[in-house]
Amino acid sequence: MDASEIQADFNRKRPYRGKACGNCRVRKIKCDGTRPSCLQCLRRPGRPNVADCQYPNPGPSESQNLEADIRNKEALLKELEEPTLDDTAVKLSLPYSKEHVDQAGATLSPLCLNNLLTKITLYISVEVSSNSLIDDFLNFATEFGFFVHIPRFRLTALLPEAHSNRPHKGLLCVVELLEYHLRREQNKKSHDDQEQIYLSSALLHQPNIITSSHPNKVIHAIQSEVLLGMYFYHASRPLTAKYHLNAALAMAMAAGTHKIQNFDATSLFQYPTGKDIDEEGHRITEGEKLNGFWVTLSLNISLAIALRSPVDELLLLQSQLCNNGIDTPWPMDIQSYATNILIPVGHSTVDAFFDQHPSGVFEGMGEPDVFGMYVRSSMLLGRAYIVIESLSSNRDIEQENAGRQWQTSISLIDKLIDSFRSTLIPFDQSGLPSNDPVMVFATHIMTNSATILLCDRPLTASSPYTIQKRLWAAESCAQLVCQFNQKCKGRYLNPTLIPLLALIARAIIDEILLRDKMAQDSGPSEELPQHRRKELKKEIHMIFDLMKANEKEAPSALAG
Repeated sequence: MDASEIQADFNRKRPYRGKACGNCRVRKIKCDGTRPSCLQCLRRPGRPNVADCQYPNPGPSESQNLEADIRNKEALLKELEEPTLDDTAVKLSLPYSKEHVDQAGATLSPLCLNNLLTKITLYISVEVSSNSLIDDFLNFATEFGFFVHIPRFRLTALLPEAHSNRPHKGLLCVVELLEYHLRREQNKKSHDDQEQIYLSSALLHQPNIITSSHPNKVIHAIQSEVLLGMYFYHASRPLTAKYHLNAALAMAMAAGTHKIQNFDATSLFQYPTGKDIDEEGHRITEGEKLNGFWVTLSLNISLAIALRSPVDELLLLQSQLCNNGIDTPWPMDIQSYATNILIPVGHSTVDAFFDQHPSGVFEGMGEPDVFGMYVRSSMLLGRAYIVIESLSSNRDIEQENAGRQWQTSISLIDKLIDSFRSTLIPFDQSGLPSNDPVMVFATHIMTNSATILLCDRPLTASSPYTIQKRLWAAESCAQLVCQFNQKCKGRYLNPTLIPLLALIARAIIDEILLRDKMAQDSGPSEELPQHRRKELKKEIHMIFDLMKANEKEAPSALAG
């Protein structure tokens, strides 16, 4: 071969050899890069463990990566050299290419885009309307177990978020949730969507209260649990409501708010003059702790009765309270703690009340105020429920001695209820500045409901006296409902009162049915007069109207 042939063979263009296929890479042999199958794979047909000839997808080359990096750096430099007019704007990087964004936007339907814009608008409106929601809620906060000092709460809620005295965000979110839930909106779907946003925010921030460094974290944690319990009960989720109210009571007792010995009486209620700069504020803070315990206890009792819970639950609660001993004084209006000086005398609060000892653990209190009477009425209602439900589950009531013992127990609690009823503030005098008419109304309703419960079982309802007393208590409540509709129209009631109203209405309905049965058995002489029948029906309708005005979705077990 001469030189010219050698040079021509050298200059001959060699065939392009692409990347090796997967099989040749594994076997570490030369691959000619022929597609779809290379020569090496064709030579080994049917061999085991030999997969089809496959080539890896070509990715960007090194030069392409360098070019993309240069473009990104040039865009960043241009952004730094030519900033926008709004220096406070936050710039977000685009994680997708322009082609991908255009393709995704083309696939979104107008309905999806509309829903997305609606949710964004809802989130913005939540932040804007927070202050108005808090102000609206505080107008009827006590009806839902709000025991924190309202003027101070309203004032501190306006402080900046970073301020140490501002209420914890978890409590504020729960307040906003409950207020928005109680609003009557025409657009129900939009209202429910935004309520879910409030609920998500409340459930996100509320558990963080107790682990925070907030100076009032215990009070705020108990208060938020109480309000969540009221929300879930009103939203027809009774088991979740019971969970939150039980958590509130457990937290209050763990904090020692049920034991006055945990507080130094000389420094708690009698701060030395001239040494405590914020004496009134400290007194009110301790008053919030005391009232917080009684609110959680009374609401747990009321909810158990409203849901017709097994009597064992209340008996367990009663035994726990007896074992721990309640030395905390009966509650007062929160502002009263700033001026009253309380002196402990060493009696157990609840036991002294049921034993008809002088009212309260403390002397020098004067007449008990509306809030204290409200809590006492819930204690009486709980005791009446325990006695009657225990009677119903007892199999020995037909025995003479057992029946006599039960009659004695019922008679004692009935006398205590009558004695307590005589000390109540009449509802027509509840318009005084120091008396909340809604709380006075609730106190009368619970006291009369306790009487109805005692007269609502076969063993006690057999006598004409108990039948008439049951009707009298129910009609007394109906008259209160009439006065309430005139005096407090538009005011909310505690949701746990709704089943009690159903119990009262049922007592009146039973009177009509009983008289109709007596007329069938004994003749027309026992028939209910028409004017009396109309009067009773009117009372029933008034009670149902009040229930409808206050009951959104609250479950009622006593109405059955």
